Amino acid sequence: MLKVFPKKVIYEAISPISGKVEVIDGLHGLELHINGATQTVKMQKNKRPNYWEIAADLIDISQHSKVLLLGLGGGEIVRLLLNKMPNLDITVVELDPLIIDIYKRYFKEPKQNPKIISADAYEYVLNLKEKFDLIFTDIYFRDSFPKEFLEEAFLTKVSASLTSQGTYVYNCVINDFDAKKRTKKLEQIFKEFFKEVAYKRVNQNLLNYLFFASN
Repeated sequence: MLKVFPKKVIYEAISPISGKVEVIDGLHGLELHINGATQTVKMQKNKRPNYWEIAADLIDISQHSKVLLLGLGGGEIVRLLLNKMPNLDITVVELDPLIIDIYKRYFKEPKQNPKIISADAYEYVLNLKEKFDLIFTDIYFRDSFPKEFLEEAFLTKVSASLTSQGTYVYNCVINDFDAKKRTKKLEQIFKEFFKEVAYKRVNQNLLNYLFFASN
C-alpha cells in the first residue's frame, strides 16, 4: 500500500498577482506552491534528485560573474549558485511583492543577499543599460510560460545585454508527447537571435528543459 505523507501548510495567502500561494513543510523540505503547482523545493530531508541542483551544475559561470535572474519563486537557483560561487553578483527581478516577502521569510539563506527588484521582468529587460555574463529566464505565470519572453523585442534585447562570453538560459517544461516538436521550435526561435543554441533535458524523470544560447 502506497504511503501518503500529509502536507503541513505553514503559510498561505491569495496574491492579486500570482493567485493562491502556499509554503508547505513537505517530504523533502520547504516547498513553495502557487495555484497548486510546486515552484520550489528546498531540499532539507529525504533527499531526491533536485532539478535546480542539476540546473546549477549545468550552468557554466565564473566566480565573479554578473548574473540576472528573471523570476524568483523560492530562490532555489539563487541559493545553489551562491553556495557554488559565493562571489557572484546576482540581480533578481520578480513581479510579485508577496513572493519576494515569502522568499525572505522562508527560503533565503542568512548570508546570501542578492539584489532583488520588484518589477515586470519583460519591461525591465527592455530597458537594460548594462551587460550580464548570465541571464536566466524562469518565469511560470498563471499556469503557463508567458509568450512575450519569446518575442523579437525581448530576445533582441537579451542578446544585446550579454557580455562577449555571456550565456542566456531559458527554462521551460515540455511534455513528453510534444517534446520533439516543441524543442525544435524553441531551438529555431533562439537561433534567430543567437549564434550558438543548445538544449538539455535536466533529468529523464523530469519534464524541465534548459535552453542555452550565446552570441
